[in-house]
Amino acid sequence: MDYFYVEAIKFCNNVNGISHFLVESIKFCNSLKKKIDHHGLSAGKIKRRMVGIPVYKVSNYEERDALLVTDEVTKAVSFYFISKPDALDFFDKIKLLENFIIDWRVFDTPLSNIIDEGGDEGVAVRLVPESSQIKNAIEEKGRETGTPDNIFAGVPVFMSSNLTLHLIETGERFRPAYLRKEDLQERLTAMGVSSSTIKVSSLEETIHEMKDSSTSKSNDILFIGHGGTSYIMGTIYWLHET
Repeated sequence: MDYFYVEAIKFCNNVNGISHFLVESIKFCNSLKKKIDHHGLSAGKIKRRMVGIPVYKVSNYEERDALLVTDEVTKAVSFYFISKPDALDFFDKIKLLENFIIDWRVFDTPLSNIIDEGGDEGVAVRLVPESSQIKNAIEEKGRETGTPDNIFAGVPVFMSSNLTLHLIETGERFRPAYLRKEDLQERLTAMGVSSSTIKVSSLEETIHEMKDSSTSKSNDILFIGHGGTSYIMGTIYWLHET
């Protein structure tokens, strides 16, 4: 794959949420490409749990991706944004470059697809979380631990132990993990469940647990994208667990 390099740290620092997460060196796709134990969930099953969720990247019609090269990172970085506005913000920054190419656009691609993209040699793939959800995650983490903090590493996912999704056709039950806290709150309110049951984790850690044979704590997770919609095939009932 060909790439367009953004050789300026200032663009990294000016995009919501990027600079901190580069320092944290989040690894998402590469971790999923490692050998998966027989007893953990396969990559195919994990992909099914995130079907229909888009991410956004800056690319052109020839599929040349915009990459960032900075002094803080030894590899060039290919960004996939959870939030389209954040991707558009990044796009606005690179449009200021002298060697900007006119046919660049913000494209969407399924989150499940980038599991297969570990990045070419010398290129790291990174998910960029939505800045408003980082704020929500920090608040929830502080409430859980009783210790205020201003750092959250990863893409936040929000869950409630009182909420279960039942797939009628297969009899499967899932715990929904939302990319937006507000969508989970709306669902809980509709079911008469207190928002105090909300817990926060990271997408990266949850994926790691799903493929880890030593634990089954996240094997029933189903990821829910913006708007609170699940695109898994079948008839869904929402259940209030007590």
